[in-house]
Amino acid sequence: MFDSMNMHMPVVVVVFALILIVVAAGLFVAVRVAGQRIFDDEASEPTSPPDHHS
Repeated sequence: MFDSMNMHMPVVVVVFALILIVVAAGLFVAVRVAGQRIFDDEASEPTSPPDHHS
């Protein structure tokens, strides 16, 4: 099994890198959205439009 894995090592590395990039992007977006929501809830000032708060 490891012999066949050795032959396909570049493909495995590329797929692993793609998965890592997708996961990192997803986490980045989730953290940004969560942080923005928390920030909006924490500092809900009258300067922000009321319709923005869903």
